[in-house]
Amino acid sequence: MSDRVLDFFAHRSLTEAPGPDITIRLTVTGSTYIDSFVSVVFEGQQCIYGSQLTTSSFFRSVIGKPARQWPELAEKLNLQFLLQRPLESLNTVEQGLFKALFLVYLWVEPNLWPNKAAPWDTLLFDEFIVDFTGRPGTQPFIYFPPKELQEASANQLQRLYDLTLLCRLEITDASGKAKRFFKPLNVPGLLIAKFDPDRPNGGPTYALWSMIRHRMQQKVQGFVNRSAS
Repeated sequence: MSDRVLDFFAHRSLTEAPGPDITIRLTVTGSTYIDSFVSVVFEGQQCIYGSQLTTSSFFRSVIGKPARQWPELAEKLNLQFLLQRPLESLNTVEQGLFKALFLVYLWVEPNLWPNKAAPWDTLLFDEFIVDFTGRPGTQPFIYFPPKELQEASANQLQRLYDLTLLCRLEITDASGKAKRFFKPLNVPGLLIAKFDPDRPNGGPTYALWSMIRHRMQQKVQGFVNRSAS
């Protein structure tokens, strides 16, 4: 059976020196769930490798936990979490991209089994996934905009990506490739002029970002209202 691959991309923070995009690749191999293995590669180095069952348990254990705790939680499952540099050196964007990988994997895991649960064109649209910390207060989350906004102007989506307001996910399996943009756990606060410097009021890029935020707030508020009723 062909591999199932999730590639996560993020533009480097605007406060960093220019450099290549941050990329993390998750690959699932195997013909059945029991004999499937998961590999995670960051900066060209395999940092996680284990059975699908063990890595799934690890990803669940790190939800809401800071990066400094990840190696200890992995060790409890006889899984190694290895990086070429200290975890403490990962910046906010890098840590957020790892967290997005953990959250998305758990959300779509049935689709990474040999007989996937649903076609990709029905998944990861207008969905938010919470990194539940267990502490009172607002919880961080990632958000995948609805399909019509995902299919908006490629130039505006790329600009939002370059501003680190969106990250990108590419999914590859035997059925082909799917691409999604999503709001990461943390986004910078930016002046409107940053969006389209040559256009008044942020131009179409700021308009698209406003629509994404509006739909996101509607989705979250709808969930809160249903939970309270």
